[in-house]
Order: sequence, then structure tokens, then C-alpha cells
Amino acid sequence: AGIGFVCGVDSTKMLLPVMGKEEVCALFKAKIDDALKQKTLVVGDELAALPANWLKVEVRFSMPGTASATITQSKSGKETVHPEIAVDVMDKAMGPADVKTLAAAVGQYLADKAQ
Repeated sequence: AGIGFVCGVDSTKMLLPVMGKEEVCALFKAKIDDALKQKTLVVGDELAALPANWLKVEVRFSMPGTASATITQSKSGKETVHPEIAVDVMDKAMGPADVKTLAAAVGQYLADKAQ
């Protein structure tokens, strides 16, 4: 059984250029898959559809230049909420490269936790 991947994004209008929710989620999924060295499976938010092991990433762009990600992880039905991971960019709006940086940080964090 694989790991389910659920992704939520808030306020992408803070990004320049504006990125769609799908694009942001795809970046996070790719970085997490790379870090964990396995493919996660995109699942909807319906709990019935979730496998026993899943990751939920909630990405929030709260101000121009600030992004954070909260990760909830379920292993065999036991849920853990991890500390928020944030990225700040000075003097400019956040762009795709900054989203990648945050996504990579999340992937690295999960890989370290999985050790």
C-alpha cells in the first residue's frame, strides 16, 4: 500500500506569477516523492478514501514574501501534526523558485523523520 497525499493551498494570489493550487501541490508532491524515494498517491480529502498511511500538506501564503506549510501525517491510522515549516523572502513577492525551496524543505523534513 502506498502513502496517500492530500494537499490544500491558501492564497496563491500572493505569488508572482500567480500559481494554481494544482501547480503548487504538484511541486510539493514531487519534492516529497523524491525525498521519501517513493511515489505518494494523490487522494481526495474524503477520509473514506484515505489509506492507512497518508500525508496532508497545507500550504499558506499569508503575506507577500511569506509561505508556510503544515504537515499532518498518518502512519497505520495514527496521526501526527508536525511543526510548521516556513520560508520568508525579503523585499519581493514569492515566486515559483521560493515555493520549490519550501517544498524541498518539507520533503527533507519528512525524509529525516522517516529515518
